[in-house]
Amino acid sequence: ISRLQNEKFTIAVCGAVKAGKSTFLNSLLFGKDVLPAFSTPMTAKLNFIEYSSDKDHFEVNFYSSEEWKRLLDTLDEDNRGQLEERIEICQMEFGVSEDDYIGRTSETINDLNALEEYVSDPKPGKGKYTPFVKDVHIRINNPQIEKLCIVDTPGLNDPNTINSDETVKWIRNAHAVIFLLRPKG
Repeated sequence: ISRLQNEKFTIAVCGAVKAGKSTFLNSLLFGKDVLPAFSTPMTAKLNFIEYSSDKDHFEVNFYSSEEWKRLLDTLDEDNRGQLEERIEICQMEFGVSEDDYIGRTSETINDLNALEEYVSDPKPGKGKYTPFVKDVHIRINNPQIEKLCIVDTPGLNDPNTINSDETVKWIRNAHAVIFLLRPKG
């Protein structure tokens, strides 16, 4: 009974790439652009949004060495090529390499404006650390979500099948799903 009373109710926000998941959550929770939203797919990582009585912040979890190796071992040739391309962009454009971040412990950042450096696709030039990030936990001081965990997922039809697989996993694990459709068609 105690576990059930204290368990957070998990809501996964899902849909196709560019259905407006992050835009919806920005409007609903923040009233401004906090989660990256753009005309090309932007959310490349799972974002968990939860209540905090402290100042708004986010925690970044990087892949451990074991998780990174397992990820590389499970990638097909196409997805491995996409990952290598993103890593190369991070090295060339930002001077960031996998040796700098794989195996690193989690990091807390107190500026929500820096979020896109950790969760956006590096192709548009914003996701400086994204290839090396496992997930992000955003903590906001909003009592309305005190008993909730809201999961902003990548798109179901993401060209990177790992992102789509993570989205399907959270559809199965969530207590409720908000499924957004594109406003056209």
